[in-house]
Amino acid sequence: MDLKWVRRRVTEALLVSGAVVACLVNHHVPQPYMDEIFHVPQTQQYCRGDLLTWHPLITTLPGLYYLALGYVGLQYALLYVLGIEKAAAYVASTSDAMSGATSAGVPFASFCSPFMLRSLNLLLLVLSFPLFHSTARAAARAAAGAAATARSKKGSKTSSRSRGVSALLHRYETLYDTRKETRDDTGDGTGDDTGDGTGDDTGDGTQDDTTNNGQADAQNRPARTSWDAVDEDCTWRAAMFVLFPLHWFFGFLYYTDVASSVAVLAMMRCVYKRQHYLAALLATGSIFIRQTNAVWAFFALCVSASRFLGLPTQVSQKAEGREGRCSAEALQNAEKKEGCEGMSSAFESAQRLAARTSERTEGSEGSEGSEGKSSELALSSNDNSTGRKGRTFSDPSWATDAAARGEDVPRALLLLLHRAWAERWKFLRTFLPLLAVLAAFFIFVRVNGGIVVGARTEHRLSPHLMQPLYFAAFSALSLSPLLLAPSSLLPLLASTSRSLRSYPSRCLFLTLLVSSLLFLTIKNFSLAHPYLLADNRHHTFYIWRRLVQPAHNPSQRFLLLPLYGLSLLALSHALRRTMTPLGLFFFAAATAAVLVPSPLLEFRYFIPPFMLLLLHFPLPQKLLEKRIACTLVLIAFVAVDTVTMALFLFRPFKWEGEEGWQRFLW
Repeated sequence: MDLKWVRRRVTEALLVSGAVVACLVNHHVPQPYMDEIFHVPQTQQYCRGDLLTWHPLITTLPGLYYLALGYVGLQYALLYVLGIEKAAAYVASTSDAMSGATSAGVPFASFCSPFMLRSLNLLLLVLSFPLFHSTARAAARAAAGAAATARSKKGSKTSSRSRGVSALLHRYETLYDTRKETRDDTGDGTGDDTGDGTGDDTGDGTQDDTTNNGQADAQNRPARTSWDAVDEDCTWRAAMFVLFPLHWFFGFLYYTDVASSVAVLAMMRCVYKRQHYLAALLATGSIFIRQTNAVWAFFALCVSASRFLGLPTQVSQKAEGREGRCSAEALQNAEKKEGCEGMSSAFESAQRLAARTSERTEGSEGSEGSEGKSSELALSSNDNSTGRKGRTFSDPSWATDAAARGEDVPRALLLLLHRAWAERWKFLRTFLPLLAVLAAFFIFVRVNGGIVVGARTEHRLSPHLMQPLYFAAFSALSLSPLLLAPSSLLPLLASTSRSLRSYPSRCLFLTLLVSSLLFLTIKNFSLAHPYLLADNRHHTFYIWRRLVQPAHNPSQRFLLLPLYGLSLLALSHALRRTMTPLGLFFFAAATAAVLVPSPLLEFRYFIPPFMLLLLHFPLPQKLLEKRIACTLVLIAFVAVDTVTMALFLFRPFKWEGEEGWQRFLW
């Protein structure tokens, strides 16, 4: 499958379908609606040059308005440079508040119409597809680098020669995958590494590259490399995110959600690529769009700092079998088991080279000194993957191997602080941009007296501990085809069964403890904001009144306790395949920090945590099973998108004593 061709077609389909839906929205809802009645007039004030007037009910900083001002200015200049004055006049005429423009001349202020401002979010919605794919690939490469570091640092338990070989073989494999990937991008997309699909496996390591790539033989095509499978996984995830009902719906309205999510996503991409200055710039922009993104900036700092200090937050997750990577065992037995076709001799040469290098190192030993030098060799060989440049840490006696692997969370956090202090000057030089952004935000909160800018009475912080449970249930239901896939469900059932057989009393105690905590949380922290109870335009109004806590039977909310518990169990079990317990702790803490203080249940607040959840969510490893499960998720998302947009456009209703039509939305 040519994935580049697929991604181009998906992007084109998003553009065409998005343009059609945007025209329908502009036709049926030409005036600002719901929160747009604050955002659109405020941006239009900026377009008039009035940067000092501020609506007192706007809670966010003006990042979106500055972004829209630049976007509208660029569109205005392009249309007039190209001489498309009629198009400019049409765009301006869509704003009744600024009507009167003609093709003879359109003032810049009149160009800031709701249609033009909404088109900014539509553009960001389409761009989120390639951006998510690129971020997912960067995250996968970061995880592979962390796994290579872990293999090369088995240190005291392996010989110096083994560490050198492991590091060198990983570097060779990375170069091979990169070369393979480049050929896929420039060739016919078949994934054929030999040019004619019949790689020469004679044992001399040579391949015939003279045949036309377009005449590949599918039957003789070699197995896909690990990055072929990773690239396909990233494409599936990107498609799921761009069609995620909450993200997709608000791509057609002038809200802060799409711009906020795209800014956070771009920041995470830079973090995975170690572009810390650019990440700090994007973190600043994301906070100016929505203040709660400071939590995700801190999450990005924790992830990047852990990687810098040698504590992994991700687990390398590559497909197994013929689609899988060349494992250490496959490399050592490359001639006996043809695990990587056509590469046995090349890997054997790499082994000989590593052995010669290790022998030269051992020639100058003291055995202890030789191990140190070889360890440095292994780390420097992984320089591109680990980013540590051969540095070693002097850990305290309480730092166990589990802590160094990110599995013992309390000790891993202490070890993280210890290493950060030991490397404080290098740490500060590397992460000063992100630290400065977070420090500036803390000063803003102190001076402002809170996080929100306006409407503070309606947005007071509250301990809404049910929010993470709502998010877990919502996410589990959204990704249920993936969670119910055999390769995901069977390991969960097997693990639970083993635990019940081995530790029945412990499992019973934990079940009762978790159930009691969930019961107390549901009883004491099921907060109902006045907006939630009074505004029947939101879907959450009906979900709350009919499912979560109906007025005729308030105790019905406790019936959802198994759903919350199973959702937490399924999501945590799935994420443990791609994240270490330390990384899972960072994600859970950041999600709680974003959701818990909000007293209002509004599903669009779930977009950033769901985006990062999907970024690390494991897909089934079997190809057919993965494609079926992902297709089911996409079908469900498209169905929900269609229904919610149809309700919004074609089922308006009236409020007594209110002018204009009301519409259903998330």
